Amino acid sequence: MEFLKLQAEWKPKNWPDAPSEYRQMVQSIKLSSEKNLEQLSLEALPIVVRQAFQGWKNYRLEGNLINSATFKYSELQAFLKRYAHYSRNYWRNIVDSSYPNYLLTYTSQEFKDEEAVPKEEISSFLRVALFNAVQGKKVR
Repeated sequence: MEFLKLQAEWKPKNWPDAPSEYRQMVQSIKLSSEKNLEQLSLEALPIVVRQAFQGWKNYRLEGNLINSATFKYSELQAFLKRYAHYSRNYWRNIVDSSYPNYLLTYTSQEFKDEEAVPKEEISSFLRVALFNAVQGKKVR
């Protein structure tokens, strides 16, 4: 409800193309800590709303947690196996000035799974994605 209050563009009255199931869901929303919105259909909670909510939640509610999070190489390895487009070869030249060592140790394969990935080797976009992936596994 806080999201809809602060991000009014996602209220059905401000979104003319909102699916009817989404309109009904918002109208009858009664959130509790137990309700898993991820289980709603894509018509009831469209992907664009899910993405907007996740970005809002990361920025407004979890920024400090994300910035202070540490990740193990085993977590990074599992993430990159599923989302290979975050790999060093895709981003090295683009993030070279801000993260010159982006995934350098991981790429060298000289690490132990339980070691923490150095903060200077994880870009901010990878940090957020890893945080969400690790948090998602804790929920399930």
